[in-house]
Amino acid sequence: MRCKACRRCTSSTARIINAGTGNGSVPNYLVDTLKRIRAGGVHIVRSSRVADGFVIRNSEQPDDKYDWVVAHDLNPQKAKILAALALTRGGNTADMQRIFWEY
Repeated sequence: MRCKACRRCTSSTARIINAGTGNGSVPNYLVDTLKRIRAGGVHIVRSSRVADGFVIRNSEQPDDKYDWVVAHDLNPQKAKILAALALTRGGNTADMQRIFWEY
């Protein structure tokens, strides 16, 4: 299975919000694609689309290894807004993760 939206990433794409289930699960078929996109400079934010979902860093996926950000307790819609705001403060993954934990 292929992700059509991932193939449409352009040089102007700054972030992708993955709206997973439970702990922000990323389907196996999508992991390599998201790793490749992250290597290209696009931030990957894992979030949960379930009502009371909570995304724990390095639990479902090795976020440190993949250089991904977790949305913690924010749903995908809020994660999209906070990611846009966080990117105005710089493009560092560690700073972006700190902002997600703080807000």
